[in-house]
This record gives sequence, C-alpha cells and structure tokens, in this order.
Amino acid sequence: MSEKPLKIMATATVHEQLKKVIIQLVLVMIHLFRAYPYDMFVFEPAEKGTNIRLAGYHFHTGELNETQIVETIPCKLPETLWLKIDDYGRQFIGTMLFPREY
Repeated sequence: MSEKPLKIMATATVHEQLKKVIIQLVLVMIHLFRAYPYDMFVFEPAEKGTNIRLAGYHFHTGELNETQIVETIPCKLPETLWLKIDDYGRQFIGTMLFPREY
C-alpha cells in the first residue's frame, strides 16, 4: 500500500479525446494505486470495457509485472492509454498519455 499522495495529469491530447471519462479514470487509478503501487499501467480496450494492466515495476519491491490485469472498467476507450508514474519524494506524479505521444 502506498502512503504518499498520487497526483495524475494528462496530456492535452488525452484530455481533449477523453474529456468525458478522464475523471472516472483518475478516480479508479487513485484507488488501484493504493493496492498496486507500480510505475506503469496500461489501459487497453477490451470486449467488455477497458482492461487496466500492470506494465512496470513495484515501487517498494522492484518486482516487474507486465501481464496482470488488475481491473476492468465498463467504459471502452477508443485506443490504448498509458499511465506512467514517477516518485517525486513526497508524492507520486502520474502522466496519462497515448503511446503515439511518446
């Protein structure tokens, strides 16, 4: 469980294209990050919504997990979305971006 706060930002492209669901995604991730403190999550369109998959390293143990689906949410995203999280000491900062923006 992570004790530090997580702040999430989105690129302008993500904000523009996902403005109707961005708040839902942020709220889901704040909840999930407490249970899964990893540095990368991938949101992938699925048959019944969007799968949220771990795609990085555990902040406390260093364990790499790139396959575990930790949640499926009912809204279906139009394309894959990344959430990259960095440790800034007193807080975590997450950035939502599309892979094409990398």
